[in-house]
Amino acid sequence: MLDTVKKLCALSGVSGWEDEVRDYILERALPFADETATDPMGNIYIFKKGAVSPDRPLMVCAHMDEVGVIVTGIDEDGCLRFDFCGGVDRRVVLGKRVFIGAQAVPGVIGIKPIHLTDPGERAAVPKLDALRVDIGAEDAADARKRVRPGDRGVFDNTIYEFGDGFLKAKALDRRTPGSFSRCRRRWAAAAPPWRRPGSVRALRWSWRAPPPRTSAVWRRAWRCASSAGGS
Repeated sequence: MLDTVKKLCALSGVSGWEDEVRDYILERALPFADETATDPMGNIYIFKKGAVSPDRPLMVCAHMDEVGVIVTGIDEDGCLRFDFCGGVDRRVVLGKRVFIGAQAVPGVIGIKPIHLTDPGERAAVPKLDALRVDIGAEDAADARKRVRPGDRGVFDNTIYEFGDGFLKAKALDRRTPGSFSRCRRRWAAAAPPWRRPGSVRALRWSWRAPPPRTSAVWRRAWRCASSAGGS
């Protein structure tokens, strides 16, 4: 289990760019699946039929995506302006390593040197427009050879085990997933049909709101979500 969590957390999956995560999930799930589908939004639906049809089918759902950055511009000195994909605390990003684009161009999030700031700047949380990603480019022309606006970036994927059973990694909240624990607690307290061997299970890895109800696969997954109280 721990090895699987580590593998999932090491994959790149910034919102809208979850291909690595999607491919990994399908590779692992296909040998056990009776039916799979991917909708236009990128959600995966994986179905496993049981020996009996329960009154209340089960569904496990989780996210594929993670927070990251997206390049919004390039300064003349070659540093990258950016925005966050998802909710990111600006207080913790200074000095963070990121990898930009499909080529995983390494960079570091930085800010104006401390000896050039005034007391007010040093006491405040830096605003987004004061942050830059330095990829070591000589100038804007050099930077454009490596990245372009619209490229997404992931935070450093180095994983650490520390203390008594603690794990430090990016995307832990998305890949573990926490939603499985919540569903499991509900299932354990449910009526006997939930516990029958061979009951139907549906696994949905999702990063956006569900698409319009245009397919039988979608309708089946949505019924599972409604029955299980899924998100």
